[in-house]
Amino acid sequence: MTFRTLTTCRHCSGPLTTILELEPTPPANALVSAGHAAAYAWAGGHEGHIESLRQMGTPLDAFYPLTLAQCDTCAHVQLREVLPPELLFTPDYPYSSGTSPVFRAHLAMLARDTQRRLFPDDLVVEIGSNDGTLLRCFDPGLRVLGVDPAGDLSAAVTAMGILTYPGFFGQATARAIVRSSGKAAAILALNVTAHIDDLHSVAEGVRTLLAETGVLIVEVGYLPDVVRTNNFPALYHEHLDVWHLGPLIKFWSEHGMTLYDAERIDTQGGSIRYYVGKGRKASTDRLHDLLRAEDSLPVALAEWPARVAESRQAIGDAVRGLKEAGHTICGYGASAKSTTLLHSCGLGRAEIDCVFDLNAGKVGKFTPGTHLPIVATSELETRNPDYVLMLSGNFSEAIRGQHPNYAGKWLEPLPMPRVVE
Repeated sequence: MTFRTLTTCRHCSGPLTTILELEPTPPANALVSAGHAAAYAWAGGHEGHIESLRQMGTPLDAFYPLTLAQCDTCAHVQLREVLPPELLFTPDYPYSSGTSPVFRAHLAMLARDTQRRLFPDDLVVEIGSNDGTLLRCFDPGLRVLGVDPAGDLSAAVTAMGILTYPGFFGQATARAIVRSSGKAAAILALNVTAHIDDLHSVAEGVRTLLAETGVLIVEVGYLPDVVRTNNFPALYHEHLDVWHLGPLIKFWSEHGMTLYDAERIDTQGGSIRYYVGKGRKASTDRLHDLLRAEDSLPVALAEWPARVAESRQAIGDAVRGLKEAGHTICGYGASAKSTTLLHSCGLGRAEIDCVFDLNAGKVGKFTPGTHLPIVATSELETRNPDYVLMLSGNFSEAIRGQHPNYAGKWLEPLPMPRVVE
């Protein structure tokens, strides 16, 4: 399938300068069936066998470049490659926000904080509502509504009582919601705005849907934290943007709204939660503090590619060294980030036996491109590998606590590989 390569900024149309190139990967959540993996194992990388699979109509792994660039005009950081959304967000999209106990607790706290701003019978809308975990955390008196492009998931969530529009959020969806339910007192968008190519359509949809005194609350990966922690696995084709506050303030201002507050949060390896309202609003002190801290970002970005190269080499060498020494190694977390990490470090079936995952919808499938079998986390203590490579770094401490009987060692890859007993 074809993809588009950006030559100008999706935010302001300014020219782009490449700052980091990673190994090409398949779409990060494009899990592979057992039949697909078996066919590739039979082919063994032989071009003639691969051609035979192609002629038989067997789906082939498709790899796409992964290039990060920065706008010379507004400094916004973004991927150059734009894959069709229907390739990334399929009806059977495997991510589920309710899988992680840590993230469920985070969502419950956000719901409690948001409710303090609201009145009974107010409307709360979540963009990218996934499995409805956040919306189920709100008190029953409030009206809640989700918007999500994963059709199968949206239908299932609606059947459970959380009305969910099956589609991408924009002006048309916003108008439909206003006609059916009125204006929203709160709009929430968690880890979804980085997935959207047409940001201007989303902003206009928010302006249409949001009540005059309403608030938009957004959580998104924060570029300074991504760089500081060397979290290059956070870069994958679904994440078209890696935001920091300077460009965000300009963006919302262009759409007649004000980003007036922001705070750092720990989710997704380092994020910000920011608040947007209509018209002019006074900025908070903590927003000013974060903006001052961003003054050092240009230097950090210039030094980052060398750190990423060092980390990729060190992770690959550490895992291959353990394998050559006769150790058994498995991964933990068939996350989107794991796709970037494995391909960037040159790791696959020769080094890693399987990947454990808590999401039942992923168990029995195989990782994109590398074709590592995904097995239930309940098998960790049974298989008891010598080492487990942590591929879901967001929740490392909590994951280790869930497996007190595991007798091996954990290998934390970032910012540089280290062994945790």
